[in-house]
Amino acid sequence: MLINTIDLHSNMDLLSAVRGPERLCTDLIDQPEWIDRAMADARAVFPEVWNAVAKAGRMEERGW
Repeated sequence: MLINTIDLHSNMDLLSAVRGPERLCTDLIDQPEWIDRAMADARAVFPEVWNAVAKAGRMEERGW
């Protein structure tokens, strides 16, 4: 059972964890279309990740 939520690195935190903050900053300027696509992908997969963590931690039974 989980006693607290874990850091799931959502949205820009996720991209920063993958690319590194410095590279992400340059990507925002040099490749904004890449950021848009990556953010859309991150938002699309987040509910699946959240639900998998909740299920693994049996949080449906006890709540967060």
